[in-house]
Amino acid sequence: IGYAAYGKGYNPVISGFINVSSWTARGNGIYESPRLSLSARPAMVAIDNQSQPMGRHPNVTEPNKGYSTILSARDNYFSDDDLTFSPNWTGGEVVIRKNRWIIDRARITNHSGNRVIYSGGSGYNTSSGFGYFIQDHVTTLDQFGEWYFNPDTRKLYVFFGNESPDQFTTQVAGLDILLDIDASHLHFEHLNFEGANEYNVLLDFSRNAYRRQENVQLSHCNITFAGKGAIQVDGHSNFRVDHCYIAHANNMGIYLGYQTQKVSITNNRVEHIATHPGMGENGDGNHMGLFSAAGELAVSNNVFRNIGYIPIYFLNGNAVLIKNNVVDTYCTVKDDGGGIYTYTGPSNVTLNNRKIEGNIVMNGIGAPQGTRNFFK
Repeated sequence: IGYAAYGKGYNPVISGFINVSSWTARGNGIYESPRLSLSARPAMVAIDNQSQPMGRHPNVTEPNKGYSTILSARDNYFSDDDLTFSPNWTGGEVVIRKNRWIIDRARITNHSGNRVIYSGGSGYNTSSGFGYFIQDHVTTLDQFGEWYFNPDTRKLYVFFGNESPDQFTTQVAGLDILLDIDASHLHFEHLNFEGANEYNVLLDFSRNAYRRQENVQLSHCNITFAGKGAIQVDGHSNFRVDHCYIAHANNMGIYLGYQTQKVSITNNRVEHIATHPGMGENGDGNHMGLFSAAGELAVSNNVFRNIGYIPIYFLNGNAVLIKNNVVDTYCTVKDDGGGIYTYTGPSNVTLNNRKIEGNIVMNGIGAPQGTRNFFK
C-alpha cells in the first residue's frame, strides 16, 4: 500500500504543530500565550522554522558553555557555593553532566540555600567537579526564543525581548506521534512529517509480539521537529529509508532497536540532531544521528551534520556495511564519542562481515583526536 503526494506541487504535510498567537506581554521581554490544548508538557517549540531550547540558567553564552560547577554531591542532592537561595528553583529541572558522555535531567524537589535535592535521572552518579544548569522555570527566560510551559495553566511563556511576537511564527508540538505503524508492506513517499512531541515515525514490535512488521519504506520524505526521535523502529524486518531529510530532533535522528533486521539507510541527510543540551533523554544510547542494534544493516551515501553526540553508532549486529557517508560536525553537546562508533561490550565478541569504507569524517568538536574520531 502506498501513501504519496498526488500530482504536482508541494509535499502534503502531516503536522502535529499548533500555531500560537494572541500573546500577552508579562514584562521584561516575556510574553504569555492563551491556554493551549496540550495533554502533556511540550518537548518541541519552533520559531520561524527553528527549534528552540527551554530557558536555562546560566545561559549557554556564559563561561564554561553555561554550566555551573558542582562542589559536592551525594545520592540525590548536590551543593554549589555560587548557588543562592533566590530565585528558588523548586519545581524546575536540573540538567547534570554526570560524565563526559552522560547528560541527565531530573526534577528539583527542593532548593534550599546552596543545596538542590532532585528526583530522577539515570543510574549514573553525580560527581563533584562536573557541571549543571537549571531549566523548565519561568525565571530562566532572558534570551530570544527561550521558553517555559506552565503545566497548571497550560500556557506557554516565550522571551521575545524588544521584538513583537506577532512578527514570528511560533509553533508548539501538540501530538505525541504522527505516523504510528502497526502493519507491513507500506510505502510512504514525498510526504512531510513535522512537529511531534515524541516521534514523527514509530514502528514498535513490542505492542504486537505475534505479528512482526516487515517491508516498510520511507522515501523522499521530510521528517522534522521531533521532541524525542524522528524515526523510532524496534522489531522490524526489511525497513528502508531513502532520500529523506531528517532534522531538528531533540534526542535521536534514527533509532533501530535490537529486534530489527535487514535495514537500509541510503542517500539521506540527517542534521541538527540533539543540539540543545537538556532537551534529550537520560542515560546511555542517546543524542545520536543514527543508533543501530540491528542485524544486516547498510548505511551508505548519507550526510550526517551537526549532531550533538555520535552521528553513526552501531553494535551487536553481523553483516554491517557503513559506506560512503559524510560526517561533519559532531560531539557538540557531549564528548568521548566519535564520528563512526561501535562497541561490542567488555567480552570483545567477534562479529562477522562488518565493513566500514569510503567515509569522510571531520570536525569532531569535543571528540578525542586520533582513532576515536572513527572507532572505539
